[in-house]
Amino acid sequence: MKTIFRLLIIAIIALIVYNYFYGDETEKETSAQVVDHARQLGQSLWEMIRVEKDRFSDGKHQEIVDNIGSTIGFIRDNREAMNISDSQLMELEKHQNELDSLILNHSEEIHDEIHISDEAKEKLRLLLDRVEGLIDRD
Repeated sequence: MKTIFRLLIIAIIALIVYNYFYGDETEKETSAQVVDHARQLGQSLWEMIRVEKDRFSDGKHQEIVDNIGSTIGFIRDNREAMNISDSQLMELEKHQNELDSLILNHSEEIHDEIHISDEAKEKLRLLLDRVEGLIDRD
């Protein structure tokens, strides 16, 4: 399925390029519009990435980490009512600490470029999955 999708994308791009250079007037005009829209999309995506980098530099993503800490604190305070064992709580806190250290270790790199390591993303996903699993159990 992926191969068919990729081939379809390549065929569409080839058709647009062909029409852009060798098509009749309406085909050239249509292809030029498609290229212009693609260029605008690329510029918009680049701007969005730049804004996200600025937000990260300003601490936006730290709010997410703080919210995770607050959620784990809530779970810690209400673990008996939520029927969560000490080992499950310790595992959540372990993952939170690993995520914090990954973000701290990469903070200098992140200010220079837009980069969150795959390991940090995986730890965040794992932590969120575990918290959701514990909350959804009830």
